[in-house]
Amino acid sequence: MAIHYWKRFSEQLGTRNFGDDVNPFLLEKLFSRRIIDSPHVCIMGIGSILNDRNIAALERYERKVIFSSGAGYEKLENRLDASWRVACVRGPKTAALMGIDAEKGVCDGAILLSDFHDAVPARQRRGAAFVPHVHTARAIGRGLSEICGNLGLDYVSPDLPHDDFVGAISRARYVLTEAMHGAILADTMRTPWLCCHIMHHNRFKWQDWCGSVGVPYEPVYLGARFSDAGLTSAARLPRVLVSALRRRRIEGRLKKLMREGEPLLSEEEVLAGRKRQLRVLAEEINQEFAA
Repeated sequence: MAIHYWKRFSEQLGTRNFGDDVNPFLLEKLFSRRIIDSPHVCIMGIGSILNDRNIAALERYERKVIFSSGAGYEKLENRLDASWRVACVRGPKTAALMGIDAEKGVCDGAILLSDFHDAVPARQRRGAAFVPHVHTARAIGRGLSEICGNLGLDYVSPDLPHDDFVGAISRARYVLTEAMHGAILADTMRTPWLCCHIMHHNRFKWQDWCGSVGVPYEPVYLGARFSDAGLTSAARLPRVLVSALRRRRIEGRLKKLMREGEPLLSEEEVLAGRKRQLRVLAEEINQEFAA
């Protein structure tokens, strides 16, 4: 499959990550089978994967197309040669970093997911959901799930099957999310969202996407990570006590955020415009490379 995206979680760790694994689901719907199966053309897709290492890894392809990819991790100093076509990148910060026209900072392609999933009417939505970053879920997911249970939050892990993850976000009245693609999916499914974080937060990529759809970047820090490990010896007692305090602090701040936070949504016209741009670009890629 000539789609380049971050596969480490599924291939090395044996778990899913919605923000990465959305690539084969979505790009196979947007692009011709001739491109997907091509040994000569590769599409760099959704995710913070624009860096020198990934660019070098695609040298074997005759043509490379960047479709809504973003920067944010590792160095990006390579200047692309004529074998690359930059259709669009995730947002204005990635465009500026690459030194390309700001108009190419269209949006994250995952906003097109709402074209392939039914929206849940507002009157049928219930409760709120919390989405951790995939690394946070792996490290302290058990404890976070218990906290969410205490607060009446639906704990939505990024390793859920695709349809389950989309369904959980779509049914919620609003979403508290550490995972950026939790916010992107929520926004395009018209579920209001709030950005919060514990362990993992990349300011660059959040500002990049927020700038593309015209929403303010307003992250809320919930507190330092705790440990999911229990008391196994007297020597661990101080760590367990510190962990318990951190856990209570996170639960308290989540509770306050649920009570006082003001969830966000991009403007309908802005989102629709970005989706149209992505659709047009996808069709141009099909016309150019599927012949």
